[in-house]
Amino acid sequence: MITHKWTASYKGLLEPEILAPPLSKFFPSVVIVPESFRFEIPGSFSDWTSYGNWQHQLNNGLMDLPVFSVSRINNLIKDIPDTKEKIKILYQNLQNDTRYINITIETGGMKPYPASYVAVNKYGDCKALSNYFKAVLQTIGIPSVYAKVYADEVIHKTDKTFPSQQFNHIILCVPLEGDTIWLDCTSKLPFGYLGTFTQSRDAFLIEHNNSHFAKTPALQPADVLTTRTVAFKTDENHKALASFSNTYRGESFEQIVNISKFLNQQRQSQVIVKNFVEPGFEVLQFAPIESHRDSLVARLNYSASSVKTYRNYGNETLIKILPFELPQLENPEKRKLPLQINYPIWNTDTLEYALPNGSVLTNLPEKQHIESNFGHYNIEFDCFPDKVIVRKSVLVKAGNYPIDQYADFYEFIKTIKDYEKQSYIITQISNK
Repeated sequence: MITHKWTASYKGLLEPEILAPPLSKFFPSVVIVPESFRFEIPGSFSDWTSYGNWQHQLNNGLMDLPVFSVSRINNLIKDIPDTKEKIKILYQNLQNDTRYINITIETGGMKPYPASYVAVNKYGDCKALSNYFKAVLQTIGIPSVYAKVYADEVIHKTDKTFPSQQFNHIILCVPLEGDTIWLDCTSKLPFGYLGTFTQSRDAFLIEHNNSHFAKTPALQPADVLTTRTVAFKTDENHKALASFSNTYRGESFEQIVNISKFLNQQRQSQVIVKNFVEPGFEVLQFAPIESHRDSLVARLNYSASSVKTYRNYGNETLIKILPFELPQLENPEKRKLPLQINYPIWNTDTLEYALPNGSVLTNLPEKQHIESNFGHYNIEFDCFPDKVIVRKSVLVKAGNYPIDQYADFYEFIKTIKDYEKQSYIITQISNK
């Protein structure tokens, strides 16, 4: 017997912090894998090619499809000339026809169930559904690649110097001429959309003697843009009545689509009101969620009231400008971990405030433009005799920043919050 012993320690308690890398990155740890192993069949972690060949061999012989399934596949795309459209039709059929069930019995944790099993039973885990759809595409002559990623809301970086099983999810890579389509075969989101769970990841593509890494597409600002268009007016009791027309992309879009697909109408409304209606507003009327299957945008329309928007002080009314919701950050003196912004934040507002009857505008905040390495903030105003229109936007860039830059990031966010917290439109009853 040979015994190996490692001893490690660290000072202070590490706790999760907002917009930080995974905690596991900072704990002392030893990761051990066998250079040679037998997991149903012999394999090796001596290099990435060997590991890829083991997975490739493990998957061999699992792409058999029943005759009825092949016939159905061909019928679905028989009149479709465009390759990408064929893939889309078959992918949406996969979404309609199958459901996700985790299978880890025996070798099931690493080996997909056969394509025929999914075709007959209409379910499978990420491995089985990806292998099944790979078989579907192969049937019509379209090659695809079984790809391993670490899926999570937070990006986990792969240690490429240490060949090993560092993945928890399987997706499919479909290389086309001039384009590459990435497909999560467990997802109910639109065709070709990976989303926050698997965007900007190291994907390990399994090919015989050619397994290699590729990067999944990173979400860009336009992919996460959230917009609010709100019209405010006040009643005789100075209660604000607001009509919201909001659009969502990125993480919020994904949440709304899943709410619409998996919850009944009553539960949908409850969850939407709790998580998407602006704080301090009471919903008066709520329209059904709008999101087409192929759309990357979800829309919510509702009317609501608030007693905090218009505040009356004698002859004056203070109108509070609706603020952006930005991350609640730890003070720099308490922060221990570096900054990891996994994807951009981009919000824009168009806010129309009707002036109270018989009042005139007496004070307006100054327009602002705040520029930083981390993003920017902008606000400007258009004035009319009976209303003020506020247009503002905030962009926070994705990226990784060392702890010594955290104070600057904190100050960037704090400056925006302080400005919005102190910004009021002021009107006064006219003597005319």
